[in-house]
Amino acid sequence: MNKPFEMIIPDRLRIGGQLFNVEYNRDRHNMSNFGQSSNASCKILLQEECTEGEMCFQSKCNTFWHEVTHMILDSMGYVDLSSDEKFVSSFGSMLNEVMQSSEKD
Repeated sequence: MNKPFEMIIPDRLRIGGQLFNVEYNRDRHNMSNFGQSSNASCKILLQEECTEGEMCFQSKCNTFWHEVTHMILDSMGYVDLSSDEKFVSSFGSMLNEVMQSSEKD
């Protein structure tokens, strides 16, 4: 029987040769959205505050993959595509779905 993959948001990851730290913002008033990322600071910042249990975790995962998509595209030199929030949101959601639905025997 296949076991579902358990998504874990990492503390660090490498994108395009750069090591990125994943950090959490606990002050919702300092962020206008659920996540931010920066190649300059090598940081992915996710919103910590959440009240919806599993939906909250899914939202954090989706936001994580959204920000990873930005960093991958920027690293590859596709800055215009990285600026296309509709594309980044869709692609990030697809990455999240792939990871969340993956199974291992």
